[in-house]
Amino acid sequence: KEFPFAEYAYIRLPHSIPDHALLSKFQYVPLKQGLTLKQGCFVVCRYILDDLEVRKAQPDDVARLAHLLSAQTELSKGRADETVAHAQLCASEAGPPGEAVIN
Repeated sequence: KEFPFAEYAYIRLPHSIPDHALLSKFQYVPLKQGLTLKQGCFVVCRYILDDLEVRKAQPDDVARLAHLLSAQTELSKGRADETVAHAQLCASEAGPPGEAVIN
């Protein structure tokens, strides 16, 4: 709804992480022969995601995100800590500097 011009969305994820339930709506795009990318690509048409709701991070989300990232062995602790710190900024009233919040 926020991007009416976009017909497709894609997610790139490392092959090493377990599939998330959201990926059940996406189509995996196989690699061309000879490419050795560390990430897989998943594509979805916007009309498949009509029932998907995206919202601003809430303060309660930060603890759940920290728990989720602690189980991701392919992430370094530093990267996980940076992501949680950014989530804390996003969940704050002010939001991260330089980013607009759409309500």
